[in-house]
Amino acid sequence: MGLQIEDELARLATAPVPGQRHQGMALVKYTVVCQGNAAEVLCKAREALVAGLNVVTQAGQSAHDPRGVLPSWFVERSSTQRRMSDEESRRWVERWKKLSWRRKRKEMAALEGLPWTTEGWLESLESTDRAWYWWDAQVDGPDAITVFLLITEWPFAPAAFKWLCRAAGAARIEEDLEDFLR
Repeated sequence: MGLQIEDELARLATAPVPGQRHQGMALVKYTVVCQGNAAEVLCKAREALVAGLNVVTQAGQSAHDPRGVLPSWFVERSSTQRRMSDEESRRWVERWKKLSWRRKRKEMAALEGLPWTTEGWLESLESTDRAWYWWDAQVDGPDAITVFLLITEWPFAPAAFKWLCRAAGAARIEEDLEDFLR
């Protein structure tokens, strides 16, 4: 995972070279719909993702308060719900692992509009179950951004990516499976 995150950080700073091959399963295209502020949304999304990836690749999020490292706008938009106890978390993970993928997708869709906690979002970035990585993005005008995610398995859960975009100011995020690139 660390090597992939290092590569991801490099791609967040500089777009991949045209024709560069990826080591994942495929690229999935997303259209991030904005309200006249696409350049700002993309800048904020990159800023928060870089900060989050730096937190999880360094001493770990438990070593310090990650809210001091993440952009203040991201922390302000995140949920302040209390963190689960270790026992609650263990029970939740046990239950989650038993669910079918279809049920997981249904539950994730129900939660999609809700803000994430900063801790939950960071945990999703360092999770061994994480199957998406930032590949590339471009502003397509004032109201749209195209983002390509490198996925390492199918199906995958893009909820943390979608929360990142919503927190950055996106109006909605559309998955384009017709343009599923191998």
